Amino acid sequence: MTRKQYTKKINELIRTASKDLRKLAQKAWASGAIDPPSYGDDYRLPKIVLHAALLSEAWQWESLSADDKADSKNLEHFI
Repeated sequence: MTRKQYTKKINELIRTASKDLRKLAQKAWASGAIDPPSYGDDYRLPKIVLHAALLSEAWQWESLSADDKADSKNLEHFI
């Protein structure tokens, strides 16, 4: 894979993930599970929601291959 191919694919995946995370953020807002007025006008609530959304979506990005899981785990040390 070339760097150009890699960058194109990464950008496609980020666009997809971004759309999904936005949908989940709106779903969280509408769910009644959070009390927005109890948070200030800072990043606390958005970070909480984004963290929960990222955790919720993480399984979709996980490879089933043991080799890929090992590569991903190793990469965590470098990013």
